[in-house]
Parts: sequence; C-alpha cells; structure tokens
Amino acid sequence: MVMPPCGTFHYAGVVPDLQAGLELAQWTLEDQSGAEVVPQIESPTSWKFWKRPARPAGGLDDLRDNRLVGLHPVVRISGSELILQAASRHRAEVRSASVELDRTLLEGLKAGDRIELVRTGTADIGVCILRAGELLWAVGAVTTVPLGAMLRMRRGPAVNRALDGWPRRDTWVEASIEGQTSRLHDGEELTLGEYRVTLARAFKDGIPGQYENAAISRGGGDLHEAAVRAAGILGKGNAGLTLTTW
Repeated sequence: MVMPPCGTFHYAGVVPDLQAGLELAQWTLEDQSGAEVVPQIESPTSWKFWKRPARPAGGLDDLRDNRLVGLHPVVRISGSELILQAASRHRAEVRSASVELDRTLLEGLKAGDRIELVRTGTADIGVCILRAGELLWAVGAVTTVPLGAMLRMRRGPAVNRALDGWPRRDTWVEASIEGQTSRLHDGEELTLGEYRVTLARAFKDGIPGQYENAAISRGGGDLHEAAVRAAGILGKGNAGLTLTTW
C-alpha cells in the first residue's frame, strides 16, 4: 500500500557559506511537493495568526497536506548523514529524519550547490546535488530528482494495464545525454558523456512497488565510488532513513 503524502517529502535548498565548517552549517529547505501553503498574516502587534483557506471538508487534512518533516525543515550534516529537523510541529509528522549517505559525498559540498531530496509514496529516497545548474551526483530514486539540463533518466518499458502488461517483469532505466541513449538493467553500469551511471536495481512494479536505485556522478573516480556506496545504503529496507518522533 502506498503511504499517504504526509509520509513523503520533496525538499530543496542551497548550501550556505561553509567557512565555519561543514558540520556547523545549517540551512532551511523548502517544500517542492506542491503541498498547500497556509498564508501567514502578521498583525500590528507581536501576535501572528495562521489563516486556513475555506474547504468543503473544513480546514487542512493531515494525511494529505502534512509532510514528513514539515514544509520548511532545517538541514545539517553530521558525518555521513543529512539530518532534517522540523521547524515546529506545524504540518510535520516527525521531529527529525536522518538520511544516511556517504561522508565523501557530503564533504564535497560547496556554497551555492543546490540539494534536492525526495521520499516517495513507496518509501524510496532520491537525493541529488546540482552545481551551477548541472548535476554533480545523484543517488537512489534518481528519476524523482532534477538531473540538470543535459542528462535524462527514463523508466521502461511503457505499460498498458488494459492489455495485461502489468506488472512488468523486465524493467530497465534509459539514460540519455546529447542524443545518445543507453539502457541499463539490474547491476549494469555505463559511462555516458561525462557521467558515470550504475544501476543497482531497476524499478519494480507492485503494491506499492519500488523505484529504481542508482548512482550517478560527473567525472567518476572516488566520487562515483562514494555514490555507489550511498545507493547501497538507500537500497536497504529502511532506505537509509532514521526517524525521531515527537
């Protein structure tokens, strides 16, 4: 069974100045999932009020409108983990969520990098880093995160349930760059342009099914080895996620 939207997230933010040290930096991520924004209205006094738009059902629905760590979590780095901390209980299901990746990936971050993190309705995690608009690395459910202007990842084959084509038994991911397209199955790897792609697992149909689990890096080398290690963590049962409840 697919989890409700309140258990998912899609956050994005820009890495701040890291002169004080990587593990001392923290910054706010913004919801990218399209969750309804509740406008904040400031009064002339110090009080602040939240106005909810009128709905036939009356107010917001926690299952539909909340996100796992709220709409504006604070993120910080601790070793090999990205730690997302809810700004408050408002619209948040848990106090914090820690996503384990690889220390090498996180130590390579620079001020101005854009990070995007997704948790899908199947509990799969996708993470990417964009530098100057182009992908530096992506791990996990890579079709759920932006991959820059050059690289495209597409899942296949197409399916028509009315023709009994589901669940798909032979699934793959196609990687495309500058008109060149290559297909990867489970465990396959390729170099496409300046990118190295390793597909640990193609997506699997089911209820709820699974997204693909891949590692992508620009330039390969140690960076790609770190991306593969991170994808291995995200491919485990908990998808590298540790939750702290209220």
